[in-house]
Amino acid sequence: MNRKAYASILGLVCLSLGCVTGCGSSSPSSSSTTTTPPPVIAITATGGTTPQSVTVGTPFMPLQATVTSNGSPASGVTVTFTAPAEEPNGSFAGGVNTAKTNASGVATSAVFTAGAMAGDYTVTASAPGVTTPASFSLANMTQVIPPPTTYASAGSFTYTVPADVTTIYVQLWGGGGAGGSSNEPGEGLCGGAGGGGGGYSAETLTVSPGQTFQVVVGVGGSTGFPGTGGAQSSFSSGTTQVVAGGGGAGDHNVPGEGGAGNTAAGMSGGSSGPPYQDCVASSHPGGRAGGPGGGIGGAGGAEENQPGKAGGAPGGGGGGAASSDTKEMSGGAGAAGEIIVTPQ
Repeated sequence: MNRKAYASILGLVCLSLGCVTGCGSSSPSSSSTTTTPPPVIAITATGGTTPQSVTVGTPFMPLQATVTSNGSPASGVTVTFTAPAEEPNGSFAGGVNTAKTNASGVATSAVFTAGAMAGDYTVTASAPGVTTPASFSLANMTQVIPPPTTYASAGSFTYTVPADVTTIYVQLWGGGGAGGSSNEPGEGLCGGAGGGGGGYSAETLTVSPGQTFQVVVGVGGSTGFPGTGGAQSSFSSGTTQVVAGGGGAGDHNVPGEGGAGNTAAGMSGGSSGPPYQDCVASSHPGGRAGGPGGGIGGAGGAEENQPGKAGGAPGGGGGGAASSDTKEMSGGAGAAGEIIVTPQ
């Protein structure tokens, strides 16, 4: 068989078998591969922790960020919370600013406390693979100290510690005693002694916002034959109690004693007034002041046929009366105490 015939037969065989490769021509083989895209990692601020504002030096609600991978919660991911380096800013408890996500993909920061400077700023939260961090809008607010509360009328009241207040300064004056009445008819011209001033107390207390205190302002001594002493004032909550005693009532020859306080704070009390000049010099002196800072003692009787003058607030003792031998006059009423509560 010659070559030409052999080539013809071979070509027919290749055609009948559908051969391509090995029949005088060839083509390169090809194959296809599938590439899986990387997961989409995202982080968002959650849990209602943005925006927030608190008073300087106080903690925010812990910050929370949720991490997802392709839309599903990602657990065990380390989240880094970053606050500004310069004020206004804040700090994380113990300097710890990282947290891992739980099964729900939520990472909760350590307690974050506002710094000393007021102002707005942003804390961010990031995680590996995240391109856009989460943001928390925070504000440090200047502390507004509420004004003092004054209780100047006798009676019972309730004081509630304002928000953000942890210290208060309390001042108390007890009620003043009534002044002494003048002599009974027929005893001669003379005057009664002044009532004692109410005591004074002052103290700084550590408190909690919302804590309540029972406030009792002592009533001043009432006039009569004889008059009455003043009542104590008190400020109390549980085992905490601050008291200022009431002043004693004046008598014909004995001045009312000044009320006592249960703290040493305060200024010197006012001096007593003189006795009525037509009496024996040792009789009918003015009331004694109520100790350091207490109410001023009432003056002894000094005007013929005149009742004693009322004591001055806070906690002043009533003045003694003066009369002739034909009249009897009552001493002056003691002034009510007072309580002043000053947040700090």
